[in-house]
Amino acid sequence: MNFIQRSLLVFLVISFSAAVQAETPSWTPKAGSQLSFSLRSKGNTVGTLVFDFTQSGDRIVERRVEHLELSRLLVNAVLDQTSESVWRGKTLESYASSTILKSSLKNSTAALKVTKQANGKLLAVDQESTTELPAEAWPLTLWSRDFISHPQLFDLTRGHAITLSSVSKGPEALTVDGAAQTCERVEVKVFQDGKDAKAVVWFDTAGRLCAMQLPSALGTVDYVRTSSK
Repeated sequence: MNFIQRSLLVFLVISFSAAVQAETPSWTPKAGSQLSFSLRSKGNTVGTLVFDFTQSGDRIVERRVEHLELSRLLVNAVLDQTSESVWRGKTLESYASSTILKSSLKNSTAALKVTKQANGKLLAVDQESTTELPAEAWPLTLWSRDFISHPQLFDLTRGHAITLSSVSKGPEALTVDGAAQTCERVEVKVFQDGKDAKAVVWFDTAGRLCAMQLPSALGTVDYVRTSSK
């Protein structure tokens, strides 16, 4: 696996499994809900991540926008990803993402579109492959604790299924939305294409994502929630 592939895997394929049972509730977003994060590495701000939720008829539309800049020695990398998922209740209606990764080694672009077929299953199409997914599959958008208990998940860039394991470590004090909060710490391991990666994710008492700590080829990235509504 080359640098570009490793970077995409690390930044875009981290999530959770159904192995955790805890008291933290799940969270259902409403029109106008928003979660904003500051991305930090080695004490520096290196990017942003924003989830926006809007209403479209009886559906909720989730838009996820991430910008990340990392550097180590002579290697620089900039990641920009935009994705949109459309939900009717707990059912995914469609998903699409656009990813641009620029680095001093190589540039890469990716586009994924997931649509519902007549048989109810989902069809994921990118530049290299077409993958049929179960009707219940969700993308790893990660805004709610619901993703921990959901059995069918796929990554954000290629639409391929992943295997996950996780362990809840209980409550932990964090600074979230600029104030002290207690969040549930979940340690995660993700497996895909013969590779694995570890991460730590936190949820607030409402079940919303409040922080993440993700590894990368260029150092650990901390996602800290700075505002929510």
